[in-house]
Amino acid sequence: MVTAFTQMVLNFLAEWVVLWCVFLDNVVQYSEQKRLSDGASVFMAELKAIEMAILSANFHHYPSVKIISDSRSVLQALANPTNCSAPISLLKSLLGNSTTSCELIWTRAHVGTEGNEIADLHAKEATTREEVDLPLSLSFNHLKKEIAKAIKTDWQRQWSSSSKGRAVHELFPSKGFMETTS
Repeated sequence: MVTAFTQMVLNFLAEWVVLWCVFLDNVVQYSEQKRLSDGASVFMAELKAIEMAILSANFHHYPSVKIISDSRSVLQALANPTNCSAPISLLKSLLGNSTTSCELIWTRAHVGTEGNEIADLHAKEATTREEVDLPLSLSFNHLKKEIAKAIKTDWQRQWSSSSKGRAVHELFPSKGFMETTS
């Protein structure tokens, strides 16, 4: 039986690397790492790792494969028949049209599962990659956070440089201070 472990790791520059390791009889047959575009979420990184494992299994004509992931949220989203978000729907379609029979299995992270720990080591090795291999669209939530951050930064710059309201500015020098005291 062929087993594939998926893994994603965040490097020191907050860039995601995804990896899948394929084992046959507990021996690593191959592994592949891909760097994702900046701003990719944990969920999307794990989703992409599972997708790549399925595509790899199809490419190598494996009749069946166990794909083991430590992302419970992705596996639950895939198992939910009412989840029709675009990324989940695409992965469900890929699973349904796969020439390989794929069994998705959850494992707890960082508890010594041998294949998962090996996959984690391979993923950490790839965190030095600079070039993006898999560009992903940013999620709506990520865009909302970036816009809110830009608005707060602009507000703070204007508040700090304004000549008006200096007495209040002495009491509340930053927006963050006002948020923690309210």
